Amino acid sequence: ELLEVGGQRVGADVEAFNPVFDVTPADLIDAIVTEKGIVERPDTARMAQLMSRKHLH
Repeated sequence: ELLEVGGQRVGADVEAFNPVFDVTPADLIDAIVTEKGIVERPDTARMAQLMSRKHLH
């Protein structure tokens, strides 16, 4: 939940359910698209290779 930003409470006595992120099961991900390129069938090795690129695309 995101109820505070920069040390400031978003609202007094506010109750909320606001997930900041979700988790998608890995077997449902076919590709990840980033500024550095596309990784098909992403795994640790493929993601590391992509992130080690110095240039975009």
